[in-house]
Amino acid sequence: METRPGLMEAFRQKALLPFLLLLGVLPTLQAQPVYPYGYPAQDGSAELLEDLRRLRVFGSALYLAAHPDDENTRMIAWLDGERKLRTHYLSLTRGDGGQNLIGPEIRDLLGVLRTQELCMARGVDGGEQWFSRANDFGYSKHPEETLAIWEEDAVLADAVWTIRRTRPDIIVNRFDHRSPGRTHGHHTASAMLALEAFALAGNPEAFPEQLAHVQPWQPSRIFFNTSWWFYGSREAFEAADKSNMVSVDVGAYNAARGLSYTEIAARSRSKHRCQGFGSTGTRGEEIEYLEFLDGTPLPAGADGPLDGLTLDWSRIRGGASVGDALARAEAAFDPDHSEKAVPALLEALDGMNRLIGEGGSSTEAPPSGPSPGTPAVDLDPAQDPRIRAYRDDCADLIRRCLGLWVEAVAERPLGVPGDSLRLDLELVQRRPMPEANQGVELKGLQVLNPDGKTLRQAAPSDGALPKTLRPQEDLEHALSLRLPETASYSSPYWLLEEGSLGTFRVDDQQLRGMPESPPALRVRVDLGLGGHHMALELPVVYKYNDRVQGEVYRPFVLVPPASMQLDRSVQLVVGDDPLRIPVRVRAHRDGTSGRLVGRLPEGAPFRLEGEEAFALDSRNAETVLHLTVVPKAGAGSGTVDLDLFLEVDGQRYPYAMHTVAYEHIPEQTVLEPARMRLTRLDLNVE
Repeated sequence: METRPGLMEAFRQKALLPFLLLLGVLPTLQAQPVYPYGYPAQDGSAELLEDLRRLRVFGSALYLAAHPDDENTRMIAWLDGERKLRTHYLSLTRGDGGQNLIGPEIRDLLGVLRTQELCMARGVDGGEQWFSRANDFGYSKHPEETLAIWEEDAVLADAVWTIRRTRPDIIVNRFDHRSPGRTHGHHTASAMLALEAFALAGNPEAFPEQLAHVQPWQPSRIFFNTSWWFYGSREAFEAADKSNMVSVDVGAYNAARGLSYTEIAARSRSKHRCQGFGSTGTRGEEIEYLEFLDGTPLPAGADGPLDGLTLDWSRIRGGASVGDALARAEAAFDPDHSEKAVPALLEALDGMNRLIGEGGSSTEAPPSGPSPGTPAVDLDPAQDPRIRAYRDDCADLIRRCLGLWVEAVAERPLGVPGDSLRLDLELVQRRPMPEANQGVELKGLQVLNPDGKTLRQAAPSDGALPKTLRPQEDLEHALSLRLPETASYSSPYWLLEEGSLGTFRVDDQQLRGMPESPPALRVRVDLGLGGHHMALELPVVYKYNDRVQGEVYRPFVLVPPASMQLDRSVQLVVGDDPLRIPVRVRAHRDGTSGRLVGRLPEGAPFRLEGEEAFALDSRNAETVLHLTVVPKAGAGSGTVDLDLFLEVDGQRYPYAMHTVAYEHIPEQTVLEPARMRLTRLDLNVE
């Protein structure tokens, strides 16, 4: 007797079900790998069509609050999914002062964990993540205290910088600026700073140093995302005057995703695992209220925050042809043959390149002025950074419509400056070009450092290019390079310099606000598509197969030749007995040798003995070394910092290395000074 494929397997699993239930185990499908933030997505036709429609809307929104998990994920999901706006969340802090339900990380390491959880949340609700330099120093009773500790001008500058960089048409506050002392000072301060930044962002005299990188920008409107909670009860809110508010139904259903925005929001909010914010989605109407605070007045009878605003490509000087091409791409889109949209998308891409001066000048005449009854829309494309972001999104959409898999994987997760490294590049074109089944041509391949400098460029002699791919052809190519001796180590950029209680120190203006450090290495792939040129950039990653999780990705990072790990960061020394301090040393390249040294400040009540040498033959090998701290006779009590170094090849490396590793985020590597705080108590213990 012939059986249908899989029938016996299904029967076998059904027979095993009672046994599996006893073990607490059920057969499950492997989840999609957790990709690093910004890594190229692989989507189906529903997501492709959603993103194509999003490209047709030229507008953006900024949601602003104080901490990770303060954001209203319902509103972000609605703005992104229903209104198709580029929607950004500015969290002024990284949540360093919170608690941790799932692990031991606190303070700086907790901020690293919560940063990644926010990035993962944005991957669900469609938003983009930003931060300021504000440090979550703990609970604050009043915004005046918060602003003093935060160094108000620095955080205000960051809010203005984010507005100028993202150019939102509307800003939405999570908190009320009129409630000082009634809630967390961070919350009220975030709303106060948002209103001030709204007023200053369009003023060229405000923070003029930013104008070397961005232009002033005046958002059209700012709102407060109010609710009954701010009124004390549902009854009080029902009775409140709502004439200055608009309402939106964030429970609307998105048929392409098969979810309501409230369901999407619950999945997004559930990414905040370390705070225990797992959420259950709801279905049906869910009304959110937006109180108008300032800006362009809402038209009479407005039923949404964007009424009266022009939000398409016609608002950009010379942009109408781009909008037309995107409309034709949507008309041509076929869910079974997504490649049919590619010719029109390539026209749109060429138009975007012309607008930003990377594909010749536009031949389209600029509009003579705004249409009657609409606000001025004659935006200069040369000054609008959103066009470059849309251009990159359009190129990525073309990649996905062609089913083009592009990946650059390092041979190991950690690299040391000066060492050699092999990268494995893979390209697969899984859908044909619609015109005569053309293939994609690989024309150029470059490895870039975080600043965009070319470290290695493939040449015809490498054998990979020029190369025209055939549909379903898997092109694999290995590329070797030497990592520059001067390359910077990988670590969260906001922790590289010592800041204050309330503010991280970040000197590089371009880094301020970014969710994480740029990748250690990027690969730029230049492609030819039927007479059009397209460039893709992607971060170099490391991946491996885990027997439980399956395919696991993590960022490729650069580290020193060896690092340390301390059992504790604070040590109490009582009496005159010496203290032997263990230090775990790990090598990050083969054949690493050196010695452990310590340094105490002048006048410390201790001296050091017993510097030890080490020699580790292979990468990842470890050993435990010791330093002995000896209290000085008659020195009395005192507290000092002991700084530790590994001396390798005549250079000193002061780094302790931590990893923040959970299944729901990509593994993070953090380098910080190896430092132990020693406190001596001059006590007689009997």
